[in-house]
Amino acid sequence: MTRLPLTRDEKQKFIDQYAERLQKSQAVVVLRNNGLTVAEITALRKKLRDADAMFQVTKNTLFKIALRNSQFPTPENMFVGTVGVCYFTGPIQTSTKLLLDAMKDQKKLELVGALLPDDVFGADEVKRLVDLPTREQLLAQLLGAVQGPATNLVGVLQAPLREIITVLHARSEKAAEEEAA
Repeated sequence: MTRLPLTRDEKQKFIDQYAERLQKSQAVVVLRNNGLTVAEITALRKKLRDADAMFQVTKNTLFKIALRNSQFPTPENMFVGTVGVCYFTGPIQTSTKLLLDAMKDQKKLELVGALLPDDVFGADEVKRLVDLPTREQLLAQLLGAVQGPATNLVGVLQAPLREIITVLHARSEKAAEEEAA
């Protein structure tokens, strides 16, 4: 089967599609595709859909053109060989964790890096991103940090009152015993 080169209109359709997806994305993870089958790509896409992420094998030159017109930087060294990208439209950390879990099962994918608006992360930095606490965990930690001293302050302020009540209670019991005797 002979494959004809893409026409100018076909190339522009690819660029427009990439640009639309980039516009909706909070981050883009670049993966080297080392021979995934169609069934494996379909399984990966199904897993990623749950985390508001989408995987797509790209045409490097056309994708870089779309990147230049987006909020993302265009690192030339990431787009060498057969490359695919994951568009993250949901929480970045959740999507990254799900992607890395899916990659453990899939030895044919290699993490190249990630693009955030105005920033580029290498593969190691992306892996460290998963270890950061989520927004909810950070809020819980902050609440605990604020709530702990406040609870201690209330305890300290209530301690003299408890002591006075204890003394008064003991005196009333002693007075009751003296009257009974």
